[in-house]
Amino acid sequence: MGEYALIIGIDQYKDKRIPSLSWAREDAKMLHEVLNDLSYWRISPENVTLLVDENATRGNILRKIREMQRSVQENDTVLIHFSGHGCHEHDEVQGYQDDRLSKYLAPCDTDVDNLIASAIDFKFFAAQLDRIRSEKTIVTLDCCYSGAAGGRTFLKDGYREVERYPVGESFLRDAFGVGRAIITACECNELAKESSRIGHGILSHCLIEGLTGKADLRDDEAVDLDELWLYLSNEIPKISNDEQHPVLIGWLRGPSLALTHSGVEILTEEKKKKIESDLAKKYSNYRLQVVRIANDSSFESLAFEAARYLDQQLKNCFKISISCGRTLYNTISQMNKSELHNIDVFPLNAFLSDIAQPIDANMLTDPLRIKITGDNILAHRLPNLDPTVFEPEIRGKVIDAARKEASKTFELAKRSDIFLLGIGQPTTTSANVAYVLDKANLTPDKLKEMDVVGEINFHLYNKDGQFLMKDSLSEDQREYLGQYYDQFFAFSAEDLKEVAERPGVNLIAIAGGKEKKEAILGAIRGGLVRTLITDAETAKWLAYMV
Repeated sequence: MGEYALIIGIDQYKDKRIPSLSWAREDAKMLHEVLNDLSYWRISPENVTLLVDENATRGNILRKIREMQRSVQENDTVLIHFSGHGCHEHDEVQGYQDDRLSKYLAPCDTDVDNLIASAIDFKFFAAQLDRIRSEKTIVTLDCCYSGAAGGRTFLKDGYREVERYPVGESFLRDAFGVGRAIITACECNELAKESSRIGHGILSHCLIEGLTGKADLRDDEAVDLDELWLYLSNEIPKISNDEQHPVLIGWLRGPSLALTHSGVEILTEEKKKKIESDLAKKYSNYRLQVVRIANDSSFESLAFEAARYLDQQLKNCFKISISCGRTLYNTISQMNKSELHNIDVFPLNAFLSDIAQPIDANMLTDPLRIKITGDNILAHRLPNLDPTVFEPEIRGKVIDAARKEASKTFELAKRSDIFLLGIGQPTTTSANVAYVLDKANLTPDKLKEMDVVGEINFHLYNKDGQFLMKDSLSEDQREYLGQYYDQFFAFSAEDLKEVAERPGVNLIAIAGGKEKKEAILGAIRGGLVRTLITDAETAKWLAYMV
């Protein structure tokens, strides 16, 4: 997986009828410095191109895009940033249907009298992007197309003021979608402005500020596309006095753009492999064998790394058991389709209700089955029922019958080759089990009193990975715990311990983030993890700081 960037900034244009800008060149130079200094992508210098002023010709820009078309692969990440003028002209034949206008990015050698030959038509630009194989292409445009005075746009000579408006947005919607995302400085009929106070275009300023830490809304020492967009959409209107409203169109496959803050160590591939090896060796006595480090602790990055690992591990005639949670759901979504035969998929838990609840294992077996094409692919299910619909006198018998049925599935699941597990931190309100804990009146304070640090397949455990035992609890605590377990079926804690001791089975745990560090450590100490997929900061903490 590689990373590529093309950064363009133009203050001075050869055609003197095009107004000069003050800060576009500085935008590009500063963003170039940010990428070189803070690259969580580990961008090689030869993969980052800076084109400013006289070097930012139409030919040079398209030549660099053509080089990306030749070298970029599907899983690579591409960033293209343009700070300069945008413009438009009437075109009844080639223009967009909603406004009959052709839109252009203006390179430094743009000829106002011959835009179609000297500028970069947006349809042509989008077509060139479409030939880049990356499914993670991000374009940021600090320019506009309205033609109004005072912004990063100009009006072609001979246009009347009324011809300037309105500029439609279909040219953006048509060009960007799955695998390609664009962030523009403003809506189509607004002005993308520069500010002498901040020394940048407003979008470029906020982009740089966001990537260097201010957009780290999760506080995980990384910024992804979702966080960046939330930051830009809030900050740009503030700085522009509500005159600029950025636009995001499209989305990416796999983990989003991720850049570290200043002061965070750049994790090269060599360093990552060393941390993975050191961590696996440190906890080998607890059965940990394999560690894989994701770009960051977001659901998307963890899932992407886990999906690639699973793609390599699945074999014909495998049995796979799966727990629950959003990270596992995202993992399955990002797996490649594979042709395998004689595969069984078992759920490890299910709620005693069809009411909307957290993601249980029953919800994941079918999506995993769909990812595997071949003969004899079977997704098992556990009973889902709502006990409250039955009369009180038969309710207990119905639940007992359902539990017996579930136990048959669990007995088959014991022979699985792979157990795919999530690790939860149940004392947080965002935990997958928060809903059922709340119904059992197991508050975060009560869980802390019971020394609970983590949860795996709904089973609660302490810092040493020992599952909660009723004989060690008070009468009230036993009652709460009973109410908790009454809400679901789950592959038992005892069976999970037994499976973990069996040679050849792979218990794959996917979890990250600083709030889960103690939970992950407890699961490792309890011998419940053979393969750990986590983020870099958690891996370094486990390897060197415990």
